[in-house]
Amino acid sequence: MNKKKQFGPSLYFYHDKAIFDGLSQHSITKPELHHFLLKKGVIASQDTDKGELAYYLSSCLFDYHDRNRLSDLLTSKPKRENVTSSSLKKDENPKLEDETIRQAISNLRESLSKGPDCQASITCTKDSFLLDVTYKDHDLTKPEIKQVETKRAQIEILKEKDGYTVRSPANDYGDKLLMDFTSSLGNEIDADIEVQELSLAGITDSHGVSKFFTTLIHNIEGYKLYDVTNVKLYHPEVDEREEEEFTASHIRRAMLNGKQVLITPELKSLYDRGFHISSVQWLANDKSPEGDRVAFEASLKKPETKEGFSFQIRGIYRYSERTLDVTQKLTTPSNIEKKDIHKKLESAACLALEKIPN
Repeated sequence: MNKKKQFGPSLYFYHDKAIFDGLSQHSITKPELHHFLLKKGVIASQDTDKGELAYYLSSCLFDYHDRNRLSDLLTSKPKRENVTSSSLKKDENPKLEDETIRQAISNLRESLSKGPDCQASITCTKDSFLLDVTYKDHDLTKPEIKQVETKRAQIEILKEKDGYTVRSPANDYGDKLLMDFTSSLGNEIDADIEVQELSLAGITDSHGVSKFFTTLIHNIEGYKLYDVTNVKLYHPEVDEREEEEFTASHIRRAMLNGKQVLITPELKSLYDRGFHISSVQWLANDKSPEGDRVAFEASLKKPETKEGFSFQIRGIYRYSERTLDVTQKLTTPSNIEKKDIHKKLESAACLALEKIPN
């Protein structure tokens, strides 16, 4: 018999200073302040300064609904998270079966759902498993009223011919979820889990790292490179023996933004100085007739160690039959499109890594 929870999700209490700081944010408009005042039975002049309105409201009692409305107004639009991909090969993990995957992810869901600020659900199909988690993220560097934010994370396990592919968010929480999943899976089969991750750590030459990214963006199945719009670069630590040859100043990171960035003399100059690509954004056209234009991104989470390769589909510019060209509006890809393009990105990344000598 399951015990009934004695408490629900925790709610942060907004005291007067937190309310004032929240209402003073740029995202809160004057009409919103007047809306709060009207709920309190107060009518204020349109000429009243925003700071005065916020100060007055901070002395009022904010009930549950006021709190939720203010929280919604201050919640920023969810940031598109990069995706990291790892593999569980059958030859390295012979005990892996669909049922063990299902049981391990079910155990993880139960463990996560025990917390008051976390909810998890599972969706299973013939060839995939999806763990969807809603959780509270804490960031003490933000204003007090914005320090707790509700976020969402997903772990997707796809069945392959030689094992399973696991996709998870390329952030700290995603790394923890992946670690917890592999731990749960190891407990289920009573064996250590061997996880393969795409890593560039074995590439010692900076030019090799940059070549990996340039090879990747040119070799995505079914897509032709249209333009490279943004390149971030990283300069490794200077060796102690070489340090005397450099001046006291040392540029660690650089970014180039524009059109046709990959063929600019500025990028070549940075290559010559020892920089390598750590992140790249590019556009590629679908080779099919009347195909869309897809905006991609690939990056290294830890450029200093060349680890943490991740990627994302930033959006899709749809083809318009009316203009016979792609639109200027970036749209969100469907789940089917994501699954298909992510698979092609993973294959292209593996092939690009094979072409780079270690």
